[in-house]
Amino acid sequence: MGSKSNLQIYIVEDDKMYLRLLSHNLNAWGYTNHKTFASGESFLLAIEKKPDMVLLDHQLGMMCGIEVLNNIRMIHPNAHVVFLSGQEEVSVASEAIKNGAKEYIEKNADAMILLRQHLDEYYMHCDKSVLYRIRAWFS
Repeated sequence: MGSKSNLQIYIVEDDKMYLRLLSHNLNAWGYTNHKTFASGESFLLAIEKKPDMVLLDHQLGMMCGIEVLNNIRMIHPNAHVVFLSGQEEVSVASEAIKNGAKEYIEKNADAMILLRQHLDEYYMHCDKSVLYRIRAWFS
């Protein structure tokens, strides 16, 4: 993988302030290769290429995050989706994980810390898997 900037991250968030916050933090953390979408519909129209990760809100206006997640699963069954939501209900988190989200992060005071930890763990895993494939190729 080489650099954090090589990870392609899509952000689907209808709250413009939170979208800017996510984009700003991703840039600050070195994840500079990201695209933003203000609705599930606009995201689904643009998902021709498989992103490395999708940061997905639950409340998206006309479509809910679970609907978008199910559509992602049809297009890219192994996509790495992280749910970011203000929903405190366990049922929403449970449904997101049951439908294939890899992580559910509640939008609270700890959200950015948890997101950065998840991103860094994902990056380290991707970077190691590339190294293992390169080593195996030269063996």
